[in-house]
Amino acid sequence: MPNTPESPSSALGPLLAQALGRAVDSSLSSLESLRDAVQSYTRHEKNRGMPLDSIMRGISGVLMEMEDERASPEDISPRDPKLARQLRAWCSECYAELG
Repeated sequence: MPNTPESPSSALGPLLAQALGRAVDSSLSSLESLRDAVQSYTRHEKNRGMPLDSIMRGISGVLMEMEDERASPEDISPRDPKLARQLRAWCSECYAELG
């Protein structure tokens, strides 16, 4: 489609790019905050003497509760396995760094 002044790409392109930029920035900030929270929880629990598998179960449990709360009745599976894997990876990395 040609990029004429009246075309959707011409009219919406800059607005979509701005919205996408804000969404990406917001998403990255959210992920950074989530990672920091997981690492803080991991440090706290390890200092209390908790083993890694118990900490991961705690994190997974909180995630599942949140997913259930936010799920709509139409959702067949409100679970996000990629997010769950990422949370476990952050937890495991932090635990290993603590020695």
